[in-house]
Amino acid sequence: MSDISDDSEVFDIESETDSDVDLALEITESESSEDENMPNQRPWFRIYPPEIDEMQQNFAENVGLQDAPPRNSRPISYFFLFMTIDFLRQIVTETSSIFTSIDLAKELLRKGTFMTGTLRKNRAMPSSMKNPTINENEAKFLRQGQLLLCVYKEARRRKPVRLLSTACRAELNNNGKPKLIEHYNTKIGGVDLANQLVSAHVDDRKTMKVWKKVVFNLLQRMVTNAYILYKQNSDAPRLSMLSFLQSIIGDLAQEHLLSRQQRLHNREPNNARIRLRKIPNGKEKDCSGCSDRNGWDGRKRTRTVCVRCGNGLHKKCKHNHICVDE
Repeated sequence: MSDISDDSEVFDIESETDSDVDLALEITESESSEDENMPNQRPWFRIYPPEIDEMQQNFAENVGLQDAPPRNSRPISYFFLFMTIDFLRQIVTETSSIFTSIDLAKELLRKGTFMTGTLRKNRAMPSSMKNPTINENEAKFLRQGQLLLCVYKEARRRKPVRLLSTACRAELNNNGKPKLIEHYNTKIGGVDLANQLVSAHVDDRKTMKVWKKVVFNLLQRMVTNAYILYKQNSDAPRLSMLSFLQSIIGDLAQEHLLSRQQRLHNREPNNARIRLRKIPNGKEKDCSGCSDRNGWDGRKRTRTVCVRCGNGLHKKCKHNHICVDE
């Protein structure tokens, strides 16, 4: 993936004139079919609002999850939906300046995901957007295929703000402010709301492995998004967030619990023939059947061990014992 240098070539084009439209169409026709989905191969064009979509680009108009489960499906169905590869197809997301970059927008666009976010000055972008010369309440737009760059200065003493979008057009409100900024301000609250919903049933653990915290945070967000979709797609009495989470855990653990019960059932005849022997010299061992040093029941000691594996075992715990040798 190639970076956008500060010296990227920028063409000044007004979309209202026929000559400019013809120039844009000539450039589009000259590109190969392979480069159509490669925004980084196109130059940046200066455009003036209101933007006329002569290139017939695919903007995010009918957004939403694809292949949603049938209505009143079990919670586990919504959770597995977010385990698929293309669950973000045709979704619009808002990002903060920490993550927003031109390369990220291109990568998400290849996966069918639209985005809008603020862009930091130290990110790779055309020099005319990094150091713009604009007046008070003035906006400047650059487009590269599906990507739209916007810089806007609200007041004389304020710094200009930069935004990057693959879901909006270059349009202005009645007060001269770009509609792109209004769209961003309306939707960015969802990021804070998502963090609030995730923290309701947080299961963070102290760990030195950063990747574990990232993985568990992603799982929490998948459950939160699955619950939102479940509420929108269910006619039956809706479960609470906690009950929804417990239902997913129960369904995920069901197969393991059934196989475990089957293994214990098959071992019962062998466990019935387990023989015990007493440990000499009054020594004791933790019982492998009922002792739990980290649990509520605590540590339980015994003076007898299994003859086969040598682990500590009470006589009453023989039915819970599984020999290591097996």
